[in-house]
Amino acid sequence: MAASAPRPPAPAPTPSVPRSGAFRETGTVRHASIHAQRYRLKGTGKVTGEVDVDEAAFDGIVTITGPLNANRLDVRGTFEVGGDVGVSGAMALRGTGRFLGALRAGELSTDGLVRIAKGLQVVRTLSARGALEVGGDLESAFFGMEGRVAIAGVVRAKEVDGIFESESAIREIEAVKVSLRPRQLIRLPVEVPVLSPNALLKVDRIEAEAVQIEGVEVGYIRAESIVLGRHCHVTRLDGTLVKKDPTSHVGYESRTAPPRGLSR
Repeated sequence: MAASAPRPPAPAPTPSVPRSGAFRETGTVRHASIHAQRYRLKGTGKVTGEVDVDEAAFDGIVTITGPLNANRLDVRGTFEVGGDVGVSGAMALRGTGRFLGALRAGELSTDGLVRIAKGLQVVRTLSARGALEVGGDLESAFFGMEGRVAIAGVVRAKEVDGIFESESAIREIEAVKVSLRPRQLIRLPVEVPVLSPNALLKVDRIEAEAVQIEGVEVGYIRAESIVLGRHCHVTRLDGTLVKKDPTSHVGYESRTAPPRGLSR
């Protein structure tokens, strides 16, 4: 199945005040709004209204109550935005980000903890390290992740490539190519039951052309080519099962605790 191309970010509304000037601030600041060509803040800042800039860089603790629109955005530290965020070009966030609205960007890279209450839309590449939580759908041409994710909606992308380090969950995935696996510090030549990990990622449904997964629990997979590595559990699948590791299971599985006094 070919995933639909992500829609470009919606055009930013025409600002009531034109962008002009370049500003650099340090320390503790507070503004009603910011309209500038370039704006840099290192320290602690709060904006009670909108931020509309060509380029912005924040380093510290920043809170924006209204919406944010920019061509480029670079954030380090703790960042919170109450309105929707639209970045037509590249956006980078290193630290902790909390977005109470939707987030749209041309490109997005994150390294840390990022929480988005609504949807996330990236035109080209989304690269997430650390933890990413999205309350709605996620759309991107390429979605690469490393760490923990919790996606309440549908992930739509041409390619999804993920490495998981802790328990994660995605409701549904629609893509052309899907590759999902847990991080493994060492891979022993033989299977040792006491070291065998449980599934780190749970997905309700995956629909793609090619699927290769390891350490994933899936309710339903539909794909032309399916490869199940170690420790997968797939309840139901449609497509060609190219390879299945002996530790993986396909079909309904009952998991009950052993009777008292009985070990196995």
